[in-house]
Amino acid sequence: TAHTMASWSGKFENRLNALADGASKESVQTLAKWIGFNRKHRKDFAQILFKSMSSPPSAARQWLYWQLVHEVLIQEKNSPKWDRLEELRVSLGEIVVVPLFDKEQEAAMVTKLKPLLEEWDEVNVFGGPTLINEIKRKLSSQSKAQKESKPTEDNENAAKQGEPTTVENKPAKSADEKKESTKEAKAAEDPKQAPQVQTQRPKLMRRQSTIEEINFDFESQGIPAGKVEAREFLEPCRAIATLQIARDLRSDATVRLPSILAAIPEDVKKMCDELRKQHEETGEAPEIPEDVVTKLSVELGADVLELNIDEMLDNLSTLREIAHKMRTARKRLAHLLIRSRCQFGSKEAADTYYSLEEKSKLLQKRKELLSDAMDLEGLDFEEEDPSQGNSAASQEKPLEEFSWYKREERDAKRAKIH
Repeated sequence: TAHTMASWSGKFENRLNALADGASKESVQTLAKWIGFNRKHRKDFAQILFKSMSSPPSAARQWLYWQLVHEVLIQEKNSPKWDRLEELRVSLGEIVVVPLFDKEQEAAMVTKLKPLLEEWDEVNVFGGPTLINEIKRKLSSQSKAQKESKPTEDNENAAKQGEPTTVENKPAKSADEKKESTKEAKAAEDPKQAPQVQTQRPKLMRRQSTIEEINFDFESQGIPAGKVEAREFLEPCRAIATLQIARDLRSDATVRLPSILAAIPEDVKKMCDELRKQHEETGEAPEIPEDVVTKLSVELGADVLELNIDEMLDNLSTLREIAHKMRTARKRLAHLLIRSRCQFGSKEAADTYYSLEEKSKLLQKRKELLSDAMDLEGLDFEEEDPSQGNSAASQEKPLEEFSWYKREERDAKRAKIH
């Protein structure tokens, strides 16, 4: 029904508006999965998304919407569920993506969209080449138009100088021919001004580490030292990672709520207080005159009128519960770290490694003694030919010492830890 469609449209619009401009990737993926789950309303979702992307408040918001479109299009790309979402992807392509490229995009946005388009083409998101080729053509034409719309002053002057004085017996040159002749003339006059093609990629600068060594007094925490298995850390870490996605989604909506409530006029708040007091005194819900309802509908914005109080209260309650669970998981993780004294078995593994090396040397000496004894007894034994180069001795390579562990300092370090 029309009411149901409007309801789903309102739900999607609320979720879309609840996303902050700097929303995390997990929050965007969560909304993309919600769209995929409710894909039977795909046309309503696509129309709302196109409306929002046609006039975004900022470039950051526009890029957020493109990220959402991208996550929906590549959703379940390596899963058996991929074919189920084909109609949703085609609807987004026809209603959102292609019409948006009819409008001129900023140069910076075009640069960001090119990698997304390559991935769409690679996984064949639209089930055929028709839509993707149309998008490529529109994107290419926009890139070309943006480059041609910004000629340099030197190119313009050179173009003017290169134009013939008489054109009665010659056809007029096209814009592309003029541009090419301008470049050639300029390069001939000054070779230094000729365009240079960058053949090397810029070097990536390694960021300096900001890790600082901190002395922590484990004994002051009152937690006795003990062995902690690696699997004990798994449960709190898994809880934190799982709850973080749900927290980000609800946090965006919660942060937006105060700004919505702040938009309510003071006279409306005063009227609400009077009606609430009247309800508390009489115990019955007061009737609101129709003219007052009309006035409120005019003064209040759409965000306030469409606000679902019960849903927001449930959202706040859930957010509080998630924060409590994450706090408990972090406390448990900190307790395990202090209990283990941040010793995860690397020292024991190094001890085992070096002890095996010592035993290997001892066995080699025993082998040499046995060989000498057998020679004295006149016994023959088969020995590998070292000239073949496949013996264990010839293949063995000396291993470097661990930079973080010194055998001679083992006892001193253990005394310091305990």
